[in-house]
Amino acid sequence: MTSVRARVSDARRLLASSRARRALVAGLFVGVVACLGSCDGGGDEAEQALRELERLTFVPAGRVPAANANVFEDLLVDQFEVTRASWRTFLAESGLGASEEWRAKLAQWPLETGDWPASSMTCDEAQRFASTRGMRLPTSIEWLAIAAGPQGRLYPWGDTRFDSVANTLELGLLRPLPVGAFESGRTPSGAYDVVGNVWEWCSDALNALSDESGKRCAFGGSYLYFTRPIYSHAGSEYYSLSLDPSFRADDIGLRTVVSAREYLWREAVRWGDGPATRARLQRVGERFGPAAVKLLDELASRPGAPRAFASLIEGARP
Repeated sequence: MTSVRARVSDARRLLASSRARRALVAGLFVGVVACLGSCDGGGDEAEQALRELERLTFVPAGRVPAANANVFEDLLVDQFEVTRASWRTFLAESGLGASEEWRAKLAQWPLETGDWPASSMTCDEAQRFASTRGMRLPTSIEWLAIAAGPQGRLYPWGDTRFDSVANTLELGLLRPLPVGAFESGRTPSGAYDVVGNVWEWCSDALNALSDESGKRCAFGGSYLYFTRPIYSHAGSEYYSLSLDPSFRADDIGLRTVVSAREYLWREAVRWGDGPATRARLQRVGERFGPAAVKLLDELASRPGAPRAFASLIEGARP
């Protein structure tokens, strides 16, 4: 009997110690996860700020041959057209989603299409969305800089027309596709779906300096239009729509931009620091490329500049 009782007692002690070890391991795991979210990057706010940065691509200031004009400031640009999921959040937070028009439209958007491009907004609604992100709609010249680049490309990917690199009428789908689905159709700077999927609102008319009609333009074509060059080599024709700013259509959406200098200086303090954060910033810098180094060096040299700029520069340098 004594030996049985001893064995039971030993078993209880072993069970208790196993539970303790499991509790200790669980506690350590929770601590590591918490530290990944806060010790390295400052928690949810830092993670959100980093994710927002990772969705942007860099377009340098300079000559825009497609427009025979100049962009005078470096830009950060959405890699992807604004999605339905992002637009739903905006509608809920802004109160616009309570309107009869938007309730009817959202009822036609299955929840599983959240990564499709948002559409059907007016130009004013698009501008309001952009401002909630601290961004804005591109001007027509800026859009051409994003799409055609300093090389004056006829298509986002180059000067040769290809099928099946954009969601245009050639595919015959007659509906949007998830943003970023066409790797071969992106611009060298990393902007996806610049042609196809949905048209994209701009903040002005194509002839902004002389147009007094109040019109706005949209560029890029959609799933309802065949692929065409962004512009003619002579610069006399552009693949665009001239629209009243109150116009809506199922194949007109948006992409937003912001001054790179303004955005990076404003947001850098939110990114936090730590090995994982620095690695992510280096990857962003790699994507921005050497064209961003001059601006990043300038920002890093300012008094009180966050250390984050050093990581972006490390990635961007050739």
